[in-house]
Amino acid sequence: MNRLKIFILLAAMVAGSGILRAQSSEVAVLENDGRFALFSVQTSAAEENEVSTVALRTLFRTLLENGVEGFLNGSPLEQNPNSRWKDNFLKVKNPPYMLYVKGYQTEGEPIKNNVGAYQATVLVRVNVEFLIRQLKNSGVMKK
Repeated sequence: MNRLKIFILLAAMVAGSGILRAQSSEVAVLENDGRFALFSVQTSAAEENEVSTVALRTLFRTLLENGVEGFLNGSPLEQNPNSRWKDNFLKVKNPPYMLYVKGYQTEGEPIKNNVGAYQATVLVRVNVEFLIRQLKNSGVMKK
């Protein structure tokens, strides 16, 4: 009986975390002049001081895997999937994607929601010209 309770509890936790992740991030492009783009990332994180980090990682994962409506026809940047390259690019400690970030700021203070996560909108300015050139040179995007 205890095993059943543990299984149900674990299943609920896994399902709940998936739902939170699916609903917790939204990325939009606000400006794009071909060299720099300004993105808005609505996200949530377990800790208030993690909101910006989660937003930056979410932005680049979204750009690579799903694309962003209004930016390069909404196409994903990763056209030749390479999980080793992507894992390195999106790593938590000293992530390479920071080379392309020209600035970011949280709009207002993060707000704690009803499930205990902190929600905020983070504005991120990215040198997309340099990013796309590097992705093409590394074979992640087609030339």
